[in-house]
Amino acid sequence: YWSPPYPTTPNAPATSAGREMENTDLGLKLKSKGFLDHQVSALLDPHRFKVLVWHRRARKTSTALYHLLSHALDPNLRPAIYWFIAPSYRMAKEVVWKDPQMLFRMIPKEMIYGKNEVELTIYLRNPRNLREKGSTIILKGADRPDLLRGSEFQGAVLDEFDIMKEEVWTDIVQPVLRVNHGWAWFLGCVSPDSLIIKKGGIAKIGKNKPGYAPSRE
Repeated sequence: YWSPPYPTTPNAPATSAGREMENTDLGLKLKSKGFLDHQVSALLDPHRFKVLVWHRRARKTSTALYHLLSHALDPNLRPAIYWFIAPSYRMAKEVVWKDPQMLFRMIPKEMIYGKNEVELTIYLRNPRNLREKGSTIILKGADRPDLLRGSEFQGAVLDEFDIMKEEVWTDIVQPVLRVNHGWAWFLGCVSPDSLIIKKGGIAKIGKNKPGYAPSRE
């Protein structure tokens, strides 16, 4: 079966030297696939919640998608629902669904069980039994927060978090992940108008708190 090149549920070596050796090996595997140093650091960081404040064209969206897929196709995890949230439905469709360099370039074709373009949903095969349906990936828009309520999911990427309404995280995504012990990535750009930086957005979502890791590039 297909498996991600780095473990999403690793059994950490007993010693710090062992952990360093494991991370070095995984980092080399990621670099062999074309990942840059800042991407490797983000992917190997063990925190549940990560804040990526990278400049445009730094591959933050593709890095987060790769992380999401590594969870969705991990044979050691139960099938679950994962969200990719863009500022709007249109942006999710244009940037992630239609872009040939994004989502469908990363998913092995044999692992796609089915898809619904209207709902921007991909049903994956179970990596332990390819005849069964496994995890589901759904692309969402944050421009209509009420449509996001009442759903269950195990992980979420919030792309261009700077321009989203704060309630998308505080009232919708965070409560679900708190119950499910899920994970989230927050993506933003380095700019004078970045809300994550300028208005303390990182602090609002957990800067310097256990379980959070800011990343700058």
